[in-house]
Amino acid sequence: MPISKRLVITLALALAGMLFVGGFGVWELSKSQARLHYISRNILPRLKSMNDARHAVSNMRANIWRFMYLPSTLQRQNALVQIADAELLFDQSMADYRRHDDLSIEDRRLLVQDIQALEVYRASLHRIMTLEMAGKRALANEALLNDAPHASDNVTAALSRHYVFNVAQADDLDRQNNARYHIVFVLSVAVIFATVLSFGLLFFFLYRYITGSQAALQEAAQSDPLTGCLNRRYLIAAGEKLMLLQHRTQAPTSVLFIDLDHFKSVNDRFGHFAGDAVIRATVQCVARRLRKSDALGRYGGEEFVVILPNCTKGDAMALAEDLRKEVAQISVHYQEGVIHITVSIGVAECYLGESSVMAAIDRSDKAMYLAKSSGRNCVVSG
Repeated sequence: MPISKRLVITLALALAGMLFVGGFGVWELSKSQARLHYISRNILPRLKSMNDARHAVSNMRANIWRFMYLPSTLQRQNALVQIADAELLFDQSMADYRRHDDLSIEDRRLLVQDIQALEVYRASLHRIMTLEMAGKRALANEALLNDAPHASDNVTAALSRHYVFNVAQADDLDRQNNARYHIVFVLSVAVIFATVLSFGLLFFFLYRYITGSQAALQEAAQSDPLTGCLNRRYLIAAGEKLMLLQHRTQAPTSVLFIDLDHFKSVNDRFGHFAGDAVIRATVQCVARRLRKSDALGRYGGEEFVVILPNCTKGDAMALAEDLRKEVAQISVHYQEGVIHITVSIGVAECYLGESSVMAAIDRSDKAMYLAKSSGRNCVVSG
């Protein structure tokens, strides 16, 4: 797959992943905010109502004892007022609680128990006050010591159960919120990781794309478009580098100048497309016998130069002879004909005192012309 397509696919997947994870995180946060809003608007006011109701029951309990045993008439009347205020506070707390329209079935059941227990306790208190004001102190004391504490405990227990129910509901919502926040935290880390990863992949593919494009451009600038070997300019540049290496290492360097015999007749008989096929086949044959350190380039139309570092003139002559024989065995099938080709090769060695590879190329070129004049399909050293 081309790098540009991989880049687009990677970015699209990364963007889709970030949008999905980010959207899910926003959804989770909105649900958490809704739960917090529910707690602040519903659970906390209910807990306040429960606390007010419990405080009212405590005031009733304290003031009934004050009513029974305080000696002053004014103090006893004040106790009655406090009891009435406590009853109003309890009724108001229950009314505030009932105003919430989202009460569950369990919540409503507990609320009914609260009110029923309070009504029993309120009846007990009124009976005690009635007996006391009727002068039946003994019966009032008996009711205060026996009936009132039991009824008061029932109210307190009912309110406590209801309070615990609301606290448990708030705790459950809080735990759900904490779990949501953990999910959001993990999703945030995932978004950050996905962002870093996507940008990393972006830069990686961009780097691959740029370096690949640069390499392709460089190869196109250095290569001969027909054969893929070096063009003349970069062949000479490679030769100059090899000459510098020869000067440092004192190693021998040789040059082969290869020219296809009777190439014009191939073009005249079969056409230029056939000539191109012959040139490509010849270059492939030569390239198979060369080392990685050798430089093969197209010097002219059907002329090629091979620069051989660390190669004596004798070794170059042997290689040239092998190449001549192998090229002579090539059969290029083109349309309905078969084309055979031979080469004439000139061989020269680079001298240590020479400053440029061009001198050796010139000598090998002259040797190649000697091979041509000697009947072609041969190797001559210069």
